[in-house]
Amino acid sequence: MSEEFDFIIIGAGTAGCVIARRILEQSPARVLLLEAGPGYPSLFLNPPLPGMNLRKHYSWGQKSIPLPKLGNRQIVWPMGKVVGGSSSINAMMVHLGHPSDYDAWEQAGNLGWSFRSMTPYFQKAFGFLPATHLPDSQVTDRGALSLSEPRFRSGFSEAFLEACEQDGMVREKQLFGYAADDSPLGSCGYYAVLQRNGERFETARGYLSPVLKHPNLTIRTSVQVRRVLFSANRAVGVETSENGVLKSAHASAGVILCAGVFQTPRILQCSGLGSAPMLLSAGIKPLFDLPAIGSNFQDHIRVGMTYSTNKVSPGSKRWWIPQAIRYAVSRKGVMVSNCCESGAFFRSHPNISVPDIQLTTHFQTFGSNTAVAIDVCHLAPRSRGSIYLDPNDPYGVPLVDPNFLDDPEDLAAFVAGIARVRSITRRSSLREFQILAEKLPGDDADDSHSISDAIYRMADTSYHPCGSCSMGPAVSSSGRPAGALNSDLQVHGTKGLWVADASAFPAVPSGNTTCVVVVLAERASDLILSATSSSS
Repeated sequence: MSEEFDFIIIGAGTAGCVIARRILEQSPARVLLLEAGPGYPSLFLNPPLPGMNLRKHYSWGQKSIPLPKLGNRQIVWPMGKVVGGSSSINAMMVHLGHPSDYDAWEQAGNLGWSFRSMTPYFQKAFGFLPATHLPDSQVTDRGALSLSEPRFRSGFSEAFLEACEQDGMVREKQLFGYAADDSPLGSCGYYAVLQRNGERFETARGYLSPVLKHPNLTIRTSVQVRRVLFSANRAVGVETSENGVLKSAHASAGVILCAGVFQTPRILQCSGLGSAPMLLSAGIKPLFDLPAIGSNFQDHIRVGMTYSTNKVSPGSKRWWIPQAIRYAVSRKGVMVSNCCESGAFFRSHPNISVPDIQLTTHFQTFGSNTAVAIDVCHLAPRSRGSIYLDPNDPYGVPLVDPNFLDDPEDLAAFVAGIARVRSITRRSSLREFQILAEKLPGDDADDSHSISDAIYRMADTSYHPCGSCSMGPAVSSSGRPAGALNSDLQVHGTKGLWVADASAFPAVPSGNTTCVVVVLAERASDLILSATSSSS
């Protein structure tokens, strides 16, 4: 006999923790929160720099199919498989989205998602608005999450920012990129981080911890959700696999999918929602023919430019013992760093209204501790990919085709971004830091053909996948693709079924995505509670 709950939330990740807390705070509902990974291991993941080195142990390790355009390489996304989700293993970088991102969502047919409409949710989550800087204090804990200025600032980060200013950029106190709106050459600065007292501060701590002992909350970890169960068009529960045993749980009010960009469409497709021909080829009986589920996949692509230097990185393991002691005593030193402390935003072309290139520095590379890197990230990709079931193993790992660099304009943006980085690295402050040769793509990549080849050879994910179950009208119009969800995040044609994670984004935001997922989940909880209270 299946257990009875009011809501079942699939995924205790970045969004699931937010929604669980808000539902428990604002209603008497019984909530079952399911997570495929383990509980949040604070001892291992709280220290920022060492914790990121352990993230492969707490991620799905999702891979793409081999991509011919990229030399048959497979892209790997280390998405969180742990309570707190990707906010528990990511680089903790704060970007709240550009106001125009949210306005564009509404203009695409999603009423209520404009920047103005989202204002209350920024206040709830972070205690301030994204069009303003952090308060004068170094930390803000006025909202559910704690944002900090970086406690450690490497010599390379400071030299990079001085070079950006020498190259014509304005400097922001905290880098959100908004100053670049009014500066033709862009803005630079240090990124704020999701930390408190030198420790990672993810949604497991900020949202879930205060309600862990709530009598109406049941949390189950290491549980694989196979599919959503339906009665006619209403979601009424889930089927799970626990230690190889199939079980089910019933939800009287509904099911909320927060399983992430890859698992959310897979679960829906295994439930019979998606492109009917694709479902039939995988042996799944179609219940609702919704081709938008699994389509519209987007991601920020990056190209990492690497430079040799004669300085040993502050993050080198030769320093780890004294730095670990320093961290244990004072929560200071390189162990509080995320390695990517500083960056910049600028336009790849003067006719673009919002900055579409983001730079992020790394004071150490994976390959060498005497090399540094500057990632060039394209924020406005036009290419779209897809996620679909493996016909040989539909309940296993989904197949992902990101279709990177399909649109030639995406390639052109990278060419402009690489040229700008080379301009920055020629400035005196980085020469004084003793940056040496450009190792990747290399000084020999100096014409359009060789630079394009290098981009195809080096292009990788910036770990910001989204859009695979996007909001939008059920019927396409004006050339826009049809959406999988209505503007209240309900799956088209169903009742009692919502999606509230990055897969719901109509378009990828103009920066890092974790904080945008948080505000989406804050609004989702209000929409879900409003829908269920009005129907009861």
